Amino acid sequence: MRRLCVCCSVRPADMLSFVRQFALVLFALGFLAWSLAPSHAQANLEDFESGYLTGASARFPWVTGGTLPWAISGVEPQAGQYSAASGPVSHGQSSSVEISYAVNGAAPLSFYYKTSSEAGKDVLRFSIDGEVKLTASGETAWTLYSSAEPITPGTHKFKWEFVRDGAGEAGSNRVWLDNVLLPMANGLVLLSPQGGERWFSGDGNLVRW
Repeated sequence: MRRLCVCCSVRPADMLSFVRQFALVLFALGFLAWSLAPSHAQANLEDFESGYLTGASARFPWVTGGTLPWAISGVEPQAGQYSAASGPVSHGQSSSVEISYAVNGAAPLSFYYKTSSEAGKDVLRFSIDGEVKLTASGETAWTLYSSAEPITPGTHKFKWEFVRDGAGEAGSNRVWLDNVLLPMANGLVLLSPQGGERWFSGDGNLVRW
């Protein structure tokens, strides 16, 4: 028996049309019995509660980079048990995490961040498609960031980078990220029957109708 799990974000006004059309798609694919059930509180929310940032068990296709990668942290998350934390980098080093994400309709993006670093010197930078939207440093408690304008449709790169300067010490020399609400609008994330493979909106495996 084949199984298809669906995570979706649909406006209430579009639900009836969605159910009718998706039923036809499933029938065409050979899924004769199916159900729509929420597998997560919000399909476009990354709360890091899976305990994985990358790999097959991660909820989203995060990519880490810099001198040392970001990782899951269980130290004082904004909510739940986990958040994501920058790598323990030294002077003149950086640690980044990013995601390329297909936005189907104009929608906002938000997330919580926390910093513990040398003020004005060791800085968290958040950028969209290379344009810096937020900088933060010093001792900052969990703070909510929300995009000033909706993210436009298309594929965008969202990047968080912690960069240290050449000298000076303060705090934990780390930054944290939690509860990232990605700007998904009427999109689908399909979990294939084989090996938990994830098909994201914008991928070639996405079923369209």
